[in-house]
Amino acid sequence: MNKANLIGSIAVGSGVTQEVAAKMLASFEDAVTKAIINGERVSLRNFGTFVVREHCARRRRHPATGELMDSKAFCTVRFVPSAELMFRLN
Repeated sequence: MNKANLIGSIAVGSGVTQEVAAKMLASFEDAVTKAIINGERVSLRNFGTFVVREHCARRRRHPATGELMDSKAFCTVRFVPSAELMFRLN
């Protein structure tokens, strides 16, 4: 499912136009993005949780040359599905 399909599904499910559904989805994306940037967890009951995961700086080996190099610390976003969602998948 792509974004256009998701907007169509939201529109049909909530009985609004696709323009309103697109604004609803954009608002949701903005709220989640702002929370993640602030380092907050976003938990959606019976769906899952978006968690910010921090990775420490460390020394890594370059795969082609074999030389050691330093990598910077970085953050990633991880989605952890809820038990309810996992139960529905199986």
